[in-house]
Amino acid sequence: MFAKVLFGIILFFAGLWLILPIASGLPLQGTAWNDFKVVLWGVLPPFLLFMGGLVVWIEMEDMKEK
Repeated sequence: MFAKVLFGIILFFAGLWLILPIASGLPLQGTAWNDFKVVLWGVLPPFLLFMGGLVVWIEMEDMKEK
C-alpha cells in the first residue's frame, strides 16, 4: 500500500514538473503545457455537451415520474 502511495506522489510531481512553466532552467520543463491546453480545449466542449444533455435527460425522467 505504501509503495502505491509513493508511486502516486512521484507521478503527481512528475506531471506537475512537466506542466509548470520553466522556472529552474531544466530541459523539458514546461513543454507539456501547450499540449495540455490543446487537449483540454478539445475535450472540454464535448464533455460539457454530454453533461448538459445528461442533466436534462435525468430531470426530464424525474418530471415524467411525478
